[in-house]
Amino acid sequence: MKNKKNFFGISLFFLLFMYSLSIFEVGTKIYEFRSTYGAAFMDSLEFLSLSIITTSIILLFFNNQIFKLWLNKFMIWFVPISLVLIAMGSVEVNYGWPTRTSMAIGMGVVMVVTTLVFALVQRFYFKVR
Repeated sequence: MKNKKNFFGISLFFLLFMYSLSIFEVGTKIYEFRSTYGAAFMDSLEFLSLSIITTSIILLFFNNQIFKLWLNKFMIWFVPISLVLIAMGSVEVNYGWPTRTSMAIGMGVVMVVTTLVFALVQRFYFKVR
């Protein structure tokens, strides 16, 4: 149970940290960085952190063994693939390829849905207790 709570705490901290970066005043270095690279970097991290906090809330309802299986079987390959796909997203609006922000939203939705399906299958089909 301690591992799930640590994951939840870290993801909540990351979400609050990203929110605090988004409310800085005009004229600061962080605001200049955000206005320059906002759609390319910061917005995609904000949406990805929202999906991580949603995933951690889902996993709090399942036991620690399912959480460890989820880390070892799902996240070990999903994180690198999603980061590569987000990095491949276009910075500006392009009609052939999604932007990094929309790619982060899509990867977040895929992560939440796949986590829910994975946890339910492990719990009820494979009877992981």
